[in-house]
Amino acid sequence: MRLALIYNPLSGTRHSRRTHVINSVQSIFERAGHKVSLFPTQYAGHAFALTREAAPSHDAIIAAGGDGTAHEIIQPLIEMRSHCALGVVPLGTGNVLATDIGLPRDPVAAAHLLLDYAPQRLSAGRIEYVDGSGQPASRYFTVAAGVGAHARLIYAASAAAKKRGGMITYYYTGFYSLFTHRFAPMHASITAPDGTVSERTILEAVAMRVSSFGGLLGRWRPGGALLRNDLRLIFLTRANRAALVRYSLAAFAGRTRESADVQFASATRITCEPFPELPGGAMPHRPIALAPIYAQADGEVLGAAPVTLSVVPDAFRLLVPRASLLDATS
Repeated sequence: MRLALIYNPLSGTRHSRRTHVINSVQSIFERAGHKVSLFPTQYAGHAFALTREAAPSHDAIIAAGGDGTAHEIIQPLIEMRSHCALGVVPLGTGNVLATDIGLPRDPVAAAHLLLDYAPQRLSAGRIEYVDGSGQPASRYFTVAAGVGAHARLIYAASAAAKKRGGMITYYYTGFYSLFTHRFAPMHASITAPDGTVSERTILEAVAMRVSSFGGLLGRWRPGGALLRNDLRLIFLTRANRAALVRYSLAAFAGRTRESADVQFASATRITCEPFPELPGGAMPHRPIALAPIYAQADGEVLGAAPVTLSVVPDAFRLLVPRASLLDATS
């Protein structure tokens, strides 16, 4: 196979080891008989251009980095309807996609295991949002996307903070946000897999495509899966901070029961729109206060609400364990 190895020199920690690790991964693939070309990213968004350049002449593109690197690579793969498959080698901070398909966190061990993986065509998520210039925009996603407080968490955890603290930064910022974030309500219109549409008021929505987020939340499995053709939605419906702390601790223990504050649903589409501000600054449903409503996909802050999340069937090819291929046809 002809493999293009796209890697982010600044993703994750231990940057001094990066060249050695990339060379080791390249050597593993080449000893297995594959022809490998290296494509280092040089700036934010460079993987978009590198993928467009590499996809026509390669059988697979290996994203050696974090979820953000894989996120950039799938955009042109899906837009081009490319036959080129995506593979992942975990070399970032979160590595949720790699964990979900059974790869170890060690990139060299993951590269060895990836040799036995095979391409499977999968659905992808799509998020439509308003970008920083106020224009409508969209992206595809593989891990998760959403709108609300968790996107603010990602916004607050800057690249410098991630460099200093890794995933600890996310967990710290998450708990801090529970006590400081001013939630704003949204109107949500949800299309279930059977086509029925329901309406509800929410404060936050996350749409998962993976089974778990890994790390401390590795045992919390609300029901998402890459092989499914829908989104698994997690809603925050009330800003009860004490209840949210209790639920967060339960999530670390792996409990996924719904509560009055956190609810689940499966859907093929959801649209979230902020309620309009009423004269005098008042808002319906008595929110804590009006706040920006951010949108994110695969850990990348993209813009703001209104947001639509949907599913794109048969969108791209991903290298997955061969056992998953059997699951897909059973």
